Amino acid sequence: MRKRKGSTAPKRPCRSTPIAERGITTAADFAQFMSALLTDLAVGAIDAQRANAMSSVGGKLLKVAEMQEKFGQEQGPGKGKRLVLAGPMRLLTHGQSA
Repeated sequence: MRKRKGSTAPKRPCRSTPIAERGITTAADFAQFMSALLTDLAVGAIDAQRANAMSSVGGKLLKVAEMQEKFGQEQGPGKGKRLVLAGPMRLLTHGQSA
């Protein structure tokens, strides 16, 4: 893939990187990360293609949280919900059906 004319390495340190490295586990973490990402994009610390990719991943993270709230099983009083996305895999031998 060709680089666009005039694209250069980031001139300023990214504010979103340290937030991502700490981990995004709460809504506040996510909001702080997205705010920092927007700032990074606005000041030229990150290119639009990378910001778009990170925003897309953020949207998928929100979708998982939404699915957990909607379809997850209660874990007990005050413990929240747990969503299992896939069960254990088992191998089928010739002639067996799932």
